[in-house]
Amino acid sequence: MSAEVQEDDAEHSVRPELPEKPTGPVDPGDLLVKERLMIHYLRMDAKFSSDDPADSEDAFDVFTDRVFDELLNLQALDVGIVEPDLTAGLAARRISFLMGIEASTQDDAIKLFLANVQCALHAAECNTEGFPRYEPTLDAKPSIRRIEAADA
Repeated sequence: MSAEVQEDDAEHSVRPELPEKPTGPVDPGDLLVKERLMIHYLRMDAKFSSDDPADSEDAFDVFTDRVFDELLNLQALDVGIVEPDLTAGLAARRISFLMGIEASTQDDAIKLFLANVQCALHAAECNTEGFPRYEPTLDAKPSIRRIEAADA
C-alpha cells in the first residue's frame, strides 16, 4: 500500500496525513480527559407521618401527586434526570422514589438523586397551610440502592 493518499481514497483512509503546521490554537478543553457519564437508576423508600387531624389516605394521595408533578418539573429543566417515578403506599404513608440520574459515578448520582428528591418535596410545600404536614420519619440513613429496569 502506498503512503500517499489518493484523492478518491481520502474519504476511506484510516489514517489521513497530518497537516504540516498547526491550523490554529489548541483548545485546552480538548486536552482534558472528559469523564464518561452514565445513567444510574436509583430507588429510595421513604416513610412519612402526620399528626394533622386532616390526614387521610386521600390527602396523602394528593400530596404524592404534587411531589410527582414537581419531579416532572425538575426533569423538564434538567436532561440529567431520567424517567422519574414514584409509587405510594397510601395507608402506610410510604413513597418509593425511582429515578435515573446521569452522572460519572454512583456517589455523584446518589447526591444528585437526594438533592432532586429534597427539592421536589420542598416544592410540593409539605406544610402548606390548610394541607396536612408530612415529614420523613427519623430513619438514621435511608436506604438507596441501584436498580435494574426489571426491578422498577
